Amino acid sequence: MIPKWTGEAVKKMHLNGITITELAEFMGMSRPWLNSILTGKRYSQGSRTKVMTAIDEYIEVMKNGKTTEPDGNE
Repeated sequence: MIPKWTGEAVKKMHLNGITITELAEFMGMSRPWLNSILTGKRYSQGSRTKVMTAIDEYIEVMKNGKTTEPDGNE
């Protein structure tokens, strides 16, 4: 059975235009690994907190126009 929180995470991603690829890159993990967490095929300790926090942080980065690129690479 897929955990309820994963549906909430996917919904929040969809409503904010975030793809699994973008979030996985932001979190420093592979897309297949994040996908397996969101589909309930894999579970790791604290995955709910990590994913939901990353979504919130990514939304904040997008809202403020910040990038994850280090300074000086322009």
